[in-house]
Formats: sequence, C-alpha cells, structure tokens
Amino acid sequence: MKKVTRAGRWLVGALLAALVVSMGGGLHTRAQGDSSELLLLGTLSTTLDATTPEASATFYLEESFPFSVVAYADSGDLTTTLTVTAPSGKVVTKASPSSTDATATIAEALVAPEQGIYTVTVTREGNTSGDMTLGLLTGYGGLDVWDDFESGDPDFNLTWSSFSADNSEGDVVNGMYQVHVFAPGIWTYQSPDEDLSWGDMYMEADVEIENQPSYVEYGFVLHLNWDAGTFYSLSASSDGDWSLYYYDETGTWQEIQPWTVSPVIDGADASPRIAALVEGYTFRFYFNDQFVGEVTDTAQYASEGSIGVAASTIQDQPDDVTVDFDNLVVTSPLSAGDVADQGGLEGLNPGTLFGNPTAAPQEGVEPTPTTGLPFGNNPTATPSGGLAIPTATPGSLTGGLFIPTATP
Repeated sequence: MKKVTRAGRWLVGALLAALVVSMGGGLHTRAQGDSSELLLLGTLSTTLDATTPEASATFYLEESFPFSVVAYADSGDLTTTLTVTAPSGKVVTKASPSSTDATATIAEALVAPEQGIYTVTVTREGNTSGDMTLGLLTGYGGLDVWDDFESGDPDFNLTWSSFSADNSEGDVVNGMYQVHVFAPGIWTYQSPDEDLSWGDMYMEADVEIENQPSYVEYGFVLHLNWDAGTFYSLSASSDGDWSLYYYDETGTWQEIQPWTVSPVIDGADASPRIAALVEGYTFRFYFNDQFVGEVTDTAQYASEGSIGVAASTIQDQPDDVTVDFDNLVVTSPLSAGDVADQGGLEGLNPGTLFGNPTAAPQEGVEPTPTTGLPFGNNPTATPSGGLAIPTATPGSLTGGLFIPTATP
C-alpha cells in the first residue's frame, strides 16, 4: 500500500532530480576498467551509446539492509537493463525496463544478502542511446520525503509546528526538529502538519542526543491515526534495547516487541541513524544501517497512517532529555506494475521480505528481552494529541493538549 493522501506520485525523473549528486562527473565505463562510487540517496550520470554500451558503479551496504536502484533515461531513445551483483559475485537481481515507463529500469526493495561492496551495471538495449541517471535509494524505490528541516526542496520537506507544554516542548532548531523533555516519566511525540498516510514504507532519520542524559528513549511514530488516536511506537534506548508497541482506541499499550537488548544498538552512541521498514504488518528496525530485528504484528492493528518522531525520559529520571531529528527520509513502493515487473513485493513466499528470501539475519548475540513496561515503565500513559504523554495519573484531552487531572 502506498501513500494515499498527499497529492501526486513523484515521477522517477523528479525523484532522481531530488537526490544529491554524490560525485562530480559521469560514471566511469567498464571499457575504461574503472567504476564510480554511488552513495545511498545519491545519483550518478553518464551517456550510453555504441561507444559506451554499459557502465557500472559500486556502493557499500550492510548485510540485510533494504535498498532500491533506479536507472532513468534523460534523453534520446535509451532503454536499459541493470544487474546488481553482491560482493561474493552472486547476482542479486536483474531488471528490465518498466512496463509503465520504458525510460525507467527499477530494481526495488532488495535486501542485501551480505556486507560489502556491491556493483550495479547498466546496459543499453539494442541500438538505443542517450543520457541516463542512476540513483540508489534506501528502502523502496519511490522517494516521498527528504526533510532537512531547513532549506531543502519544498516538494520533499514537510511542515512541523512547534509546541510547548508543562513537561516538554518541540520546535525546529538549527535545521533539526528538537524534542525537549524536562520532566521524568514523559513520552513525547510530534508529527508533520500535512495530512499524510503510508502503508508499506521505509523511514530513516539522523538522531542527535544532547548533553549525555542518564537515560533516553527515541524513535518513530508509525501508522498514526489522528481521528482514532492510535499509532505504533518503534523506539531504541540508551540501555541498548528496542521495542514496538501499539496504542489502541481504548488507551492501552499493546506489546508487540518487548524491550529487547540487541548487540547492534550502541546505547552510548549520541548520534545514531535509525530506520524502520514496514511491509504489511512486519516491522524491521535498523541502527546505523545495521539490521537490529524484525517483528510481525499478528493482531494487525493498523495498515496505514502518518508518521512522527518521539523522545522519552524514564520515571524518576533526574535530568532532561533533548533529542534532535534530521535528514528524515521516507520511501514507499513505486506503482504495482513497476514492482511486479522486477519480481519485487508481489508473490513472495510467506515470511520473506522484499524479494530476497535467502537474505540471512544479522549475525551476532541473540537479543535478550528486558523487563519493564513501555515508555518509562508506565503502562497507563495517555497520549495527548501528538504532544507530551505524562506517565503520572492520566488526564483528559482538550484541544489536542494534555490537561492533567488531580491525583485522587
């Protein structure tokens, strides 16, 4: 399922135009015995013709990281095929021109079977020729959001309002969205002003944790439904663990993934990149591009909704928490025809993700569940319309703000 309420679906050309050009100059051709580096969310350009019928680029991936490669013809009658090869030499995928747009060749929603340097080779079909751009995306093949919280492309930036409450506040500060929690046992989130909804999606953000707090939780709100007041919360903490909970219509936190220690999560890292990939009711979590874990919501609470960012203190915490979010990216599947053409998300075996059933989980120490309840160890926390969630006695909602009630 794709984003359903934001107007328009970005064409591949617009998508690639929005990506940062990762290296100056064109692709080096295989005939020259060289290759160029392609960065995640970057592009490279070259010309394919009778003299240069194919070109290749390399890029680095962690094992199990989800990615998409898109080649787009900028001029001429060029149509292309592309092949992605793993570090071991194994072919990960081969892709042909899209049935819905012959100028685009899409290899979408792949899972890296191993860590290392990958190679993508783009070859012209027949006697076609022209300029082309090659893009490497995180997650799915459609770029919906690339928000730098300052002067980025307005088509890809969102609108984030400020808020101020008795126990927390949030605003855009120095080109990042800053969430400041200044009371113990408070879980706070904020979402963009736009009316947005995604089903299958990938979301990532750079996180900055200020001032070395004694404890901090940070993460994403997913499939947020403002009318029903429901959402998923996917979080990591300074204890080196992660969790997934769903807040339902009855005001109850439903545990899907309990707080679980992972060897991938460095609790002392004050500037990690976190990411979530959602396919159906399966959630995969990443820390610094490394696969943390996967969990499926068997209750199937919500299939789509908006997004948000969140931060939290724990009960009896003596200090504040300030978390900055930057470079927020959301990708989602391209059209069904494009995905089906490349053997992507349709027709997968049960339990497999993103067209690669052989991708192995991240190796390492088995994750260990931790004790405790969600969000400051308080199961009675009540959301407050996207602002602060006190973990004291629940109160009432008025105009989207939390109004505490007196303790009996």
